[in-house]
Amino acid sequence: GRFLVSGGSDEEIRIFNLKKRTEIGSLMRHNGPVTCLRFHQQSHLVSGSDDAKLLVWRTRDWQCLAQLEGHKKGINDCDVHPTGRIMISTARDSMVKLWDMVKGDCVFSFKNPLSAITEQIRWSPSGQRFSLASRGNLSLFEAERSTVLLA
Repeated sequence: GRFLVSGGSDEEIRIFNLKKRTEIGSLMRHNGPVTCLRFHQQSHLVSGSDDAKLLVWRTRDWQCLAQLEGHKKGINDCDVHPTGRIMISTARDSMVKLWDMVKGDCVFSFKNPLSAITEQIRWSPSGQRFSLASRGNLSLFEAERSTVLLA
C-alpha cells in the first residue's frame, strides 16, 4: 500500500506516505484512544476507538464518509469483508456487529459466545467465514447463518 497509519491514546490517527517516508497528516474525529485501524484495499480505512464509534475514511482525500454507532463500549477490532460491502466489529460490550457499509447501518448483532472479550475478529479470504479470538479461545463461524463451526 501507499499509506501507513498509526493510532493511540492521543485520539489521533497519523498518516504516513510510505514512498516518500514522510508524515502527511492526521485525522482527529475520535473522542478516545484509537484501538483499531483496518484498510480495505487502498481506497478506504476504518478506525475504531474507545469512544465506541467506527469511522469510515476515503483514502483519496481522507474524508470521513460514515460514523457507525451501536456498540456500548470501546471497539476492540473490526474487519471489512472481501467485497467491501459489509464489515464486522467487536467491542468491550461483548457484542459482535455486522455493518452494511453502503448504508452505514448495523444489520445484525449477537452476543459473543466466548467467555472472554474478543480481541481479534477476521473474515476468511472467501468471506464465507469469520473468526473470533481472545486469550486462549478461538471460534470459527459460518457467516451466512452465524453458526459456530469450531469453538
